[in-house]
Amino acid sequence: MQDESKSLELPESFLRHRMQRREILRMVALAGTGAAAALVFDGNSWARPLLSPQSGQDTQPNVDIQTVQIPTDDGNISGALMKPTGAGKLPGLLMVHADRGLNNLFLGFARKLAADGFVVLAPDLLSRAGGSAKFNFAQAGRETAQLDPDSTVADVKASYNSLAKDSGVDAQKISAVGFGWGVWRVFMLAQEVPSLHRAVVFFGTTPADGLDKIRTPFFEHYAQLDFRVTGNAIWTEKVLGKNFSYYVYPKTNQQFFYEGTPGYNADAAALAWKKTFEFLRS
Repeated sequence: MQDESKSLELPESFLRHRMQRREILRMVALAGTGAAAALVFDGNSWARPLLSPQSGQDTQPNVDIQTVQIPTDDGNISGALMKPTGAGKLPGLLMVHADRGLNNLFLGFARKLAADGFVVLAPDLLSRAGGSAKFNFAQAGRETAQLDPDSTVADVKASYNSLAKDSGVDAQKISAVGFGWGVWRVFMLAQEVPSLHRAVVFFGTTPADGLDKIRTPFFEHYAQLDFRVTGNAIWTEKVLGKNFSYYVYPKTNQQFFYEGTPGYNADAAALAWKKTFEFLRS
């Protein structure tokens, strides 16, 4: 039976602009899909990090949380490591934030994922600029846009390797979750790490090249009204075939998953969480 989400019609503009796809993908990979979506508000409470490099600890029922240093080929970056309290060896999950840094919103996502039984590592990819805690919403976007894409991919891969060495992680079951700007980086990780177990991504662009290297099953969440990004679904499915599945949430904008934003849709967000956990556990 056909998934009803795939029967939704997409604008003809996707076909008219197909020849420009490579240039558009490179631009969005640099700037982040948050910028493409024209998010214009600032100073949101969720944009301020809860876990700064100085705090070291945060509290959450049944989840142990700490700030960690992640070794890379170019020094250390910081990140948040979250583990279910008192658990044994568990599946690992690498979480890659969107273009506003490892802020309150994404730390909350990481805690929710950990509470469901995953050891979650969320690297702060703004570490080299001083760390996400240093910036407000607008500043974080500007700093992220200045990052070298290849360097961020290297940092994501180093974070994966660090998680795989954790004694509490089942190294054969490490998955990744990415949001917006982080999605392209999760796809690039899957190209370089064929053993990546599963990948769930939200509202992100697909790399123009290298998808033939991917063996990881992907599930992508799309917003119906996020036309430019959602158009990636058709092309990505054609290339990845059975390794790619997706769901288009009717009458939603890209921010439907982000509580506190104008586009937030509680029902769609709840369904997205359900589908995320089902896929990661499959």
